This record gives sequence, structure tokens and C-alpha cells, in this order.
Amino acid sequence: MKIITLILAFIISVYSHSQEITRVFSDTTNQGHEIEITSFNYYASNSFNNELTDKFIKGGEITQSIKDFNQSKLGKLNSFGGEIEQRILYFNYDITPLKNRPNLGLVFSLEDVNYISTNISSDLFNTIFYGNQNYLGDTMDFSFSHAQYIHYQKIGFGLLHKKYKSYLKVDFLLGNRLENYRLGDTWMYSSSASDSIKFNLNAEGYSSDTIKSYFDSKGYGFSFDFEHNFIYVDKKKRSQVINIKLSNFGVIFWDKNTRFTYVDSANVFSGFEITDLLSRDSSSAPLYSTDTLGFFNGLRQHAEVLPFEISIQKLANRYSSQKLQFIFGLKALISSDYRPYGFFGAYYSPISSLGLSTRLAYGGFGGLKLGLSANYFIKNKFQVHLGTYDLIGFILPKYGFGKSLNISMNIKF
Repeated sequence: MKIITLILAFIISVYSHSQEITRVFSDTTNQGHEIEITSFNYYASNSFNNELTDKFIKGGEITQSIKDFNQSKLGKLNSFGGEIEQRILYFNYDITPLKNRPNLGLVFSLEDVNYISTNISSDLFNTIFYGNQNYLGDTMDFSFSHAQYIHYQKIGFGLLHKKYKSYLKVDFLLGNRLENYRLGDTWMYSSSASDSIKFNLNAEGYSSDTIKSYFDSKGYGFSFDFEHNFIYVDKKKRSQVINIKLSNFGVIFWDKNTRFTYVDSANVFSGFEITDLLSRDSSSAPLYSTDTLGFFNGLRQHAEVLPFEISIQKLANRYSSQKLQFIFGLKALISSDYRPYGFFGAYYSPISSLGLSTRLAYGGFGGLKLGLSANYFIKNKFQVHLGTYDLIGFILPKYGFGKSLNISMNIKF
């Protein structure tokens, strides 16, 4: 129940699917200072539509038609996930920390990150919404269903290449909240006579200690981030930019008050035992002890590896002679729920101060997505970006399978 509440809280907190804000390479002549503020927000699913998730957010009846529609979308992987990232980057082009490397400057960052990744087996979905009536004499397989939620902050600093705006930085992490539960070999068999249930339960999970405030820390760690813009000239003498990014290569060490839960149990309940269990007086001795059920619960320290991210994409170049430029990219997130994400699109700049882009993408936590973004520039001093990479979910939330809203702003001074 706790993890369900967290998932719903996550959805409520962001009414917004994207995979990476549309980047536009602006300049190779950088000096002074630059601040980049980014709000990157999305959630998506490849099986569960917004009409279902909205019932958890806003309330209301989950009708038979909603259940049936989402059941028809079930597959081997039924994922739901998303990220809420608020980030401030500060670039100092004037400082030269290494005297023999005048092309290097400094970069500092502050980030607040919420990450969620879940997967539910088709049989578990059907059991929750339809019960076990259709599985009499059959086995329901719940194996490898899981839910993970991490909330943490990043404080980073590193070296910056002034021309390419590439950087390598190390981050100090403050872990606020962790919920990570996973089912192993878990199944339930209902007899054809509906008089007994046999189940095998194998599960484990970690939950951080209760926090008193949003920024209350329950763990500490470190990570590394690397980003490089590779600039080359094509056969037509036009400058092109390829961006390579590696991020969240790190770990958080959660404190000794982190709760560890483990269950490894196989039991058979007959109709008599179930009735006896439900009607038993609470003052009586329990029919089954935690030892009988193979249940362990305790406190311990825990190291949780972050979901490592790698991406490569062709960026639009603001100062290109082409009004129309093609963009494309790939992204991978080290998560069992996240499929490789790829996109292809176009960036159009009718005037130097305005850029419009669209993309068609597939993968990630969701399926096929259509995106639309806009960039506005004031000379070389100010840039603002607004976009969504799930246009259907954004304008027609009832029919989409996720939502997204991304905003960023750059100021040079």
C-alpha cells in the first residue's frame, strides 16, 4: 500500500513524457558567465492509458470499459515510469583553474531528482481488477513485478571546455527517499473447485526511514556526469554537432535505519483455513507466524546504484545556414523497465531568434510519441525553451499514455 501511495503522489505532483529536452547548440565563443535553469518532467506507460491513471489522481469509478481497454494493452512488459528533474547549471568561462589549459573553465550544478520505475505482470493486473475467477485450475504468475522510487539532490562541480561547452563533473548526493520492492519467483494456483489456493511468494525490498521534510536526508553518495559536444564539418562544409552524454554513474548509501523486508514462502490454504483466518478473534494466537511464512523484517544500511543514463544525439545548430535541420538520437537507461529510446525529427528556424522542432519517438517507459518544441533567442544572451514530447497526452489526456512538460532558460552575462 505504501508504494502505491508513493506512485500516486508522484503522478499527482507532475501533471506532465519526455526523454531529453530538445538541445540547440548556440555558440563556440563563450565568455563571462552563463546560468541554465531546466525543468524536465514526464511520466509514461506502454500499457496503462491516462484515463486509468487519472482515476487514481482525481478519483472516480474505474469502469469495466477502462479495465477492458487497459487489459487489451497488456504484454510481457507493462511498465510505468518517469522523472522529475529541476536543475541549475552555472558555467564560468572567465576562470582558468589549470594554468596550462586556458580552454578549461568551471561548472557547478544543483539538482533535485525524483525517479520512478515500475513493472506489473499481466496476471497481477488481472488479479487486482478481475480477481482469480478466470484462473480456476490455472496458475497466476506475478514474478518480476516491482516498483522503485528514488528522491535525491545533487551538488556538483567540475571542469568545462569553453569552446565546446563540454564538461566532466563529480556530484555529492543527498538521498531523501527510497522505496524499492521486487517479486522473484511468485505465483498463485487456484484449484478448479475453488476450495484451495496454493501460492509461492519470493520478494524483497528496501524502504528508507520516514522523512520530516522534503529535503530531509537519509543517505549520502556520489556520482559522475560527463557531456561532450563533438563538432565536425560535413561534405557540404556545414558545421554539425553530435552530443554524447553519460550521467548518474553513482551510488547512494542509505543509513542504518533503512528497512529491509524479505519473504520466501510456499503455502496452501484450503477453504476452511481461509474462513477460519478471516473469522479468527484478534486476541487468539496467530495461525501462521512470521517464521512459518518465511518473513524477515529488519533495519540495515543499503547501497542503491542510480539508474545510469547514456545518450547520443545530433543537435540543431542555431547558426547553421540551413533553415531546416534534421535531428535524431538514442538514449538508454539502465533499468529493466526502460527500453532503448530513439527519436527522429526536424528543427526549423524561420528567423534567427526562433526555432521550432518536432520529433517522432519510440521506447523508454512508453511507446510511440509525437513531440513539439519551441526555442526563442534574444541575441546571444538569452534563450528559453518550452516543449512536450507527448503531444497526444498533453492535449488529449484521456487518450494518451503519459504526459510531459519541459521548460528551460539560459542567461549569459
